[in-house]
Amino acid sequence: MIQITQYSREEHEDFIRKILVDLFKKHISSFEPQKKTYFLTRKEVCALLSISYVTLSAWGKSGILTPYKIGNRVRFKSSEVESALVKQFNK
Repeated sequence: MIQITQYSREEHEDFIRKILVDLFKKHISSFEPQKKTYFLTRKEVCALLSISYVTLSAWGKSGILTPYKIGNRVRFKSSEVESALVKQFNK
């Protein structure tokens, strides 16, 4: 067990968060979106991105994601969801 008393808990959390975000950005930069497109339900997209239905609706209205009406159902292209995810984390 190592105890460091020079830094506060918040400073440790910020440091760890920065390391994790940097690692994620490095990993996501080499990510290649899928070539084959699948249509995902709203529930699948929300679970994949860890967002709520309200956020998904807002992203659809703001143009971050494009919802497709297929019959009376709403679907999202998997390739567009992946591209939006990469674009959001490469900012």
